[in-house]
Amino acid sequence: MIYDVIIVGTGAGGATVAHELSNKKLNILVLEKGADYPDGTAASHIKNTALNLRLPDGDHDNEEYEFLKHAPELMNIEGVGGTTPASLANACYACTSCYKNSATAQFKVHDMELFEELLDASKNLKVGSLPAERMGQATRRIVEEGEKLGYFMEPMPKFIDLEKCDSCGLCIMGCTKGAKWDASHFINQIIENNNNTEVITNFTVLKVLHNNGIVDGVEGIDNNGKTISYKARKVIVAAGALNTPKILIDSGIVKHVGDGLFTDLFITVGGYLKDIKLNKEIPMGVKSEFGPYFLSPHFSNQLIPLIEEKGYNPRPEDVIG
Repeated sequence: MIYDVIIVGTGAGGATVAHELSNKKLNILVLEKGADYPDGTAASHIKNTALNLRLPDGDHDNEEYEFLKHAPELMNIEGVGGTTPASLANACYACTSCYKNSATAQFKVHDMELFEELLDASKNLKVGSLPAERMGQATRRIVEEGEKLGYFMEPMPKFIDLEKCDSCGLCIMGCTKGAKWDASHFINQIIENNNNTEVITNFTVLKVLHNNGIVDGVEGIDNNGKTISYKARKVIVAAGALNTPKILIDSGIVKHVGDGLFTDLFITVGGYLKDIKLNKEIPMGVKSEFGPYFLSPHFSNQLIPLIEEKGYNPRPEDVIG
């Protein structure tokens, strides 16, 4: 069989494309490297890769960066929905005023009129700022103290259906209520509707097959270790920032591949505040922006041993971040 389109990857990009094309009366094959994990289990499938962010001596005028003392990790998930099931449901736009290479700045540079599409997508995904009444005591405390310091604190836009949300604070662990949007929702809708779209999990795409600049399909390995080729007229590679470049390079497509790799640098700073219960709140409910980065309330279990080193004995309920 020759498919009209093969889509590689079911993260935010691949799932969205598959969802849009599934209504176009096309024969579509969606291939996912990972498995289809049950709701609420996303965090247990996070892959951690150790990184070295230390700069060579002399490159930073011997300035001491505290966070470089702790080994950084690159985190991602391979599975239906990509990393979105373990996201914090943040839906803030990359505004032009924040930094020059933001998404909306690129729209202007390339004369792409996508603002209406941005609004439509926000409506479909139920994006809205977190209401003040859904903010817990820790978030409100950070807002109060931040404003005392002169910071502008604003509610964080969220991919959350608040009618289903019970503010359990387990967004990153995997929402079990169906309140937080993630890309697996689109894939599940496709499977339920069965619109000439086939979804295969546990299939590792190795390369895109092509001759004289014309795509033929893809080649990969199934769950049993068998090499299989699928034919298609078009191939969309949406395998994530880590896997997409590898697939393209192994396909002999190398020009500019891997240039401008971006990862979201996330630094958690925390302390001890008895019974603050940030771990029981919707995470990152507010933000204060500083150009290309922002500060936001965040709970992390990784803070507990670091606080213990300072002589405290914190429970998860006592951690502020």
